[in-house]
Amino acid sequence: MTSRRLALRHLFQARLSRQIVLSVFASIVLIEALILLPSIYRRQHELLSQLKEISAAETSGALRMLPAGTTDRQVLDRLQQTIFNPKILEGRCIVLMAL
Repeated sequence: MTSRRLALRHLFQARLSRQIVLSVFASIVLIEALILLPSIYRRQHELLSQLKEISAAETSGALRMLPAGTTDRQVLDRLQQTIFNPKILEGRCIVLMAL
């Protein structure tokens, strides 16, 4: 029994087995990184396009609600209110965190 333990202990102390384990581990980490990075960029692109759609919908809706004959200042005020909409602010924070 003791000789088996010593053999196993010696097996894990061997330089070659340590190099094999290290190379397998490094390969797994590299493969995971190669899979993860494109998915991160794809998700970031999805969030940006979703933010653009929400911003465009909010802006066009806000401009449609304005009565005819409004001044430029009123249009700017309405657009500034739209910019500080919580949905749009959340989207900007998410995109900034992703960068």
